[in-house]
Amino acid sequence: MKLKLYILIATLFLAISASAHPLGNFSVNQYSRLEVEKSQIKIRQVLDLAEIPTFQLQSEIDTDKNETLSEAELNAYLEKITPEYLAKLLLKVNEQPLEINATAKNISLQTGAGNLPTLRLEFNLLSSLAN
Repeated sequence: MKLKLYILIATLFLAISASAHPLGNFSVNQYSRLEVEKSQIKIRQVLDLAEIPTFQLQSEIDTDKNETLSEAELNAYLEKITPEYLAKLLLKVNEQPLEINATAKNISLQTGAGNLPTLRLEFNLLSSLAN
């Protein structure tokens, strides 16, 4: 009987953990949506960092070391990493690489499992096509 109770408790714990962050507290997820038009390609790029990767970045983002990530610190971090992040993206048409430019970007903290923060970076990108 005790074994069944332990299995039930373990199953419930795993179900609660899965619903809190279904891809895991260590995950880094990337989403890209491309909209191809006659003269340009629009890209919606989202980078979602779960609780552990967000925790690992906190000391880098928290420049005043007050253990709180302010909007100003988040935006400064986004400005700092955007050029490097864009440089790692590759978009080719007919084997020719295209320049990718950010038209808008946003960074936000969301509450994850155990009330720990998760980090979400969103980019609206644009690449012009040669005529």
